[in-house]
Amino acid sequence: MQTTVTIEYALTRTEVVSSFFRSMRSSWYPAFMLVCILALFIFVPESGQRFWHPLTMRDLVNALLGLCTFFVLLPLVIFIRAKTTMRSLAISPEGISTVIGSLQGHVAWRKIKIVEEKEGFVLIAGTSGNAFYVPNRAFATPDQKAEFVANAQTWAKASRLIN
Repeated sequence: MQTTVTIEYALTRTEVVSSFFRSMRSSWYPAFMLVCILALFIFVPESGQRFWHPLTMRDLVNALLGLCTFFVLLPLVIFIRAKTTMRSLAISPEGISTVIGSLQGHVAWRKIKIVEEKEGFVLIAGTSGNAFYVPNRAFATPDQKAEFVANAQTWAKASRLIN
């Protein structure tokens, strides 16, 4: 087993948005946003109304518009702000290090919740909801992808046993 495995790749804007939607399926974030939008559009009074008022059709329409706005605008913002420059991702027993242009980051394995090999990509998701979406083209061969995943899973599991 290698001590450090480094890959380089660039994501497209479409891949960034699709990875966002994939991660939403297993995240608490959509439920949190639903509660916030309902609170904002239904329970927060309009000017002159008391805090708790009977639910009206206008409240429901406002909440529906708020949800639609959220689920349309958020992916649009993600699409526009997507980091599509070449990135470097290195995994080692200490964690994950990444460099995207002038930005650098490090995530310890104890903060990683999931390491999964999918059909078209590798998903490494953190406990905070952030995730690394690594497309198959980042790997020279299927064996390199398998080794990358095996190392990441081993190191993530070992960190949970230690902590």
